[in-house]
Amino acid sequence: MASDSASCILLTGVTGFLGKVVLEELFRRRKEFAFGKIILLTRPKRDSDSKKRFYEDVAKSPCFSLLPAGWTNSVQVISGDLREKRCGIEEEIYECICKGVTHIIHCAGSIRFDLPLADAAAANISSTLNLLELAQKSPRLRRMASTSTAYVTPHTSGPIDEVLAPLPQAAALLFSDIQQGRVVEAELLRVTGHPNTYTLTKCIAEHLLIEQRGSIPLTIVRPSIISASWHYPFPGWIDSQAALAGFVALTGSGLLHVVDGNPNTLLDIVPVDEVARRLID
Repeated sequence: MASDSASCILLTGVTGFLGKVVLEELFRRRKEFAFGKIILLTRPKRDSDSKKRFYEDVAKSPCFSLLPAGWTNSVQVISGDLREKRCGIEEEIYECICKGVTHIIHCAGSIRFDLPLADAAAANISSTLNLLELAQKSPRLRRMASTSTAYVTPHTSGPIDEVLAPLPQAAALLFSDIQQGRVVEAELLRVTGHPNTYTLTKCIAEHLLIEQRGSIPLTIVRPSIISASWHYPFPGWIDSQAALAGFVALTGSGLLHVVDGNPNTLLDIVPVDEVARRLID
């Protein structure tokens, strides 16, 4: 990311594990990036608006404990829902964001394996395309980075190249069929080879991003299983219970004393701060 005091970064998914670490990395390296402000697009909940969610659930996290006081003064929390038109943002605010944003880092989405196909598509495909539309309306935009997963390619014994995983039909047609309820989830997963709706919808999202990005400078980052931090915000930090994270938390807290496993097994694990760095750099 280039250094420029006029830079304005739009970050999604800050209430999640990865999003927090991306935000911490940006502020920890602020002298390097010299950005003006960071816009955080956050979805409100029934009992908590977007600003309350940020200041109570995010800003107080130990993830930010080593940042200097007052770091939140450079944050602007915007209420929205990426699944909706204009990302669920009020029209006037949406237009203002489009005029000023220079970088977009997309960490939002659902990592649940058991979501019904239509819900997973809304969380991982519709949200990404709506954000891409915002990017295309932003004349100052220099770069968009989007988080995917290494598992967009169904399990294979060989190496996985940095290419789009094949789909049984054009991604746009497949997405339309999903939205219209014209596909049977189990049958589609069988045909594509994906083990769940999470990896399938991330795969379709990648295709549509590439097909529809136009001139947008785009980076797609494909982490494997994201786990505890290596260095930042400090070694071993984790606040997620998803996937392997629960196992790590139980082991680190001393609640899990013995693990019966194969010492020769290679685990697809990547530290969260390494993923954050790839999204930013």
